[in-house]
Amino acid sequence: MTHLLYTSIILMLSLGAYHITVSKSTLFKFRRSYLIQIPVFSLIIPMFKGIWIGAPSESAWSVINLPEIAIGQSPELTYSATPFSISGLILTVYLFVAAVLLVRFLIGLRQIYRIKQQSVFENGIFWTSNTGASFSFGSYIFVPSSLKNSESEPWVVAHEKAHVKQNHTADIIFLELFKILNWFNPAAWLLVREIAKVHEFLADQTVVQQTQDRENYSLQLLKAATGSNPILVNTFKSSLIKQRIMMMTTPSKKSMGKVAILLALPMVSALTLAMQPTQKPMTLLSPTVESLNPEDSVYTYNAIDVKPEFPGGESALLSFIGKNTQYPKEAKEAGIEGKVFLGFVIDKTGKVTNVEVLKSVHPLLDSEAIRVVKSMPDWKPGVQRGKKVKVRYQLPINFRLDKKVNDSKTNG
Repeated sequence: MTHLLYTSIILMLSLGAYHITVSKSTLFKFRRSYLIQIPVFSLIIPMFKGIWIGAPSESAWSVINLPEIAIGQSPELTYSATPFSISGLILTVYLFVAAVLLVRFLIGLRQIYRIKQQSVFENGIFWTSNTGASFSFGSYIFVPSSLKNSESEPWVVAHEKAHVKQNHTADIIFLELFKILNWFNPAAWLLVREIAKVHEFLADQTVVQQTQDRENYSLQLLKAATGSNPILVNTFKSSLIKQRIMMMTTPSKKSMGKVAILLALPMVSALTLAMQPTQKPMTLLSPTVESLNPEDSVYTYNAIDVKPEFPGGESALLSFIGKNTQYPKEAKEAGIEGKVFLGFVIDKTGKVTNVEVLKSVHPLLDSEAIRVVKSMPDWKPGVQRGKKVKVRYQLPINFRLDKKVNDSKTNG
């Protein structure tokens, strides 16, 4: 999720620079190239963040809490409910919406296939029976049968051939998939809309250059741009007719100064995000020279790619602690209870190390808690950038006596 956050920031900065500088220019080829590079740029830059920054900063070393485990009179597990996980809910919502959008994308592909199956292929054109506007997808051109042998036909076909020749469908598919991954970011949706506009400007520019008849072509735009079509297509229909005609009549101007700013702004912003000041990594050891080695760094649960895993998962961990923890007899007789907070590290081999009491209740309870944690089997170690790393955890064990026991102690 952190990678997606950085991607979103770079995406918004890059698209903002685009709109400020060249969104009104006639540099259509440059605009198309830059719009396609924005998602690539925003996805790649965060990958180098860890390389430039180095080890995690001390401010990032918050400890992940495992669910509290309550130990009563019997050694059976009676752990409390797992705290509500906001991050888990966010991830669930993110994946659900992404899945819905992916299904919508596949439905769009299916819809195009059905139109192709129902169309009549003639002279390289699929003549459709629907009332929508013409469109292209990949190397296929779809034109309504009502336009066949009409005055608009050659203009429409030339426009769609321009889309096909310039491979605009690849742009749309790439940016649609990028939008699915970044659906929560309005900039991703604006990016898809903007590339569709630029595609139309490019196709219009190509037809006008070929025919040298801007006025007649503009008239055909108004006549033929009606109806509706599937998603994921380059279409002759557009709600941008006015903009398209204006762009055809706008003289070309060189805007290299703006282009330089356009390229510089996202680069500077990305480097600013990536090259943050580094801080000394915190470890469980004393601040010796050896502990400053990145190899000895201890990572947090949320800061690594692959999390450590207890054999059988979290439920198995809770069950293990509950079944193997014995309430000390002396503590039970003295009515001692409370919550012991333990910290421990899963090292690179998966072993439990550096077990320590973070919050003590009583030496009897502390010792029992330490004993059972040290007796845990090896975990599957955590992995960061392909290398096994150390990960720190915090575990609260709540030693709690039954009320009847406490009452009898009080009455006695």
